[in-house]
Amino acid sequence: EFSTSKTPLFIVAHSYGPSQTLHALSSILDDHQDNNNNNHILSPLKGLIFLSGSLQDAPNNPMRNGGHYIFYLPIFILSYIQNILSTAFVQQAFSKHTTSEKLKQEALSMSNSNDMDICKYFYRQTKWCTTNEVRQMKERMMVLFPLVLVIHGEEDGIIPMENGHHLYDCLTSAAEAVFQNKLSSSSTGDENERNKERNCQDGNSLVVLAQSSHQVMEERPDDVAKYIFDFMMKHINCG
Repeated sequence: EFSTSKTPLFIVAHSYGPSQTLHALSSILDDHQDNNNNNHILSPLKGLIFLSGSLQDAPNNPMRNGGHYIFYLPIFILSYIQNILSTAFVQQAFSKHTTSEKLKQEALSMSNSNDMDICKYFYRQTKWCTTNEVRQMKERMMVLFPLVLVIHGEEDGIIPMENGHHLYDCLTSAAEAVFQNKLSSSSTGDENERNKERNCQDGNSLVVLAQSSHQVMEERPDDVAKYIFDFMMKHINCG
């Protein structure tokens, strides 16, 4: 239970993971919709850290629910062409500036070891979160929305960088609306506390890393780790 945790929580998610995270948080709100203390259900959640993510209705490159059409093919065909699919993934998921052949070969080997039954049914059930769903979450959260760190590779060949910008804009606009509602509902509160909340809310961040693609956390591990660490340390006491 989020609500009973005394430990500050941060969720880190990659690729389709941000949509899964947002859907899970929405389900938690649904489960507690009749709870008078609903605003505090997610209070230990201090931040969302999303890497290479997207919403379904990104303007320039919408993500398709149910995965690529190729996953309609029978499993025996998908298994036959698995190496072709894995090779194409590696070519798009790593920047041309990533020179580590060992890293690419490890990714290729891991992709080729995937069970295509699981792959097919995973992609066929994918349902990307939408802008409207994020707005609905904002309306239900009322006085609480976690801080956001979005990291995206500039050369992402799987989910374009523009999708990361759209995800960030949508999340931060929702967070700002929630924050303004919180300020208006606590207009008589301590000014120092209000300034602290303002500083916390200003802590949202979008990071675009050059010479990296979809697997940005593997291509630029030190940079990604530092951005995540700094974000967590700065905002661990927010909220």
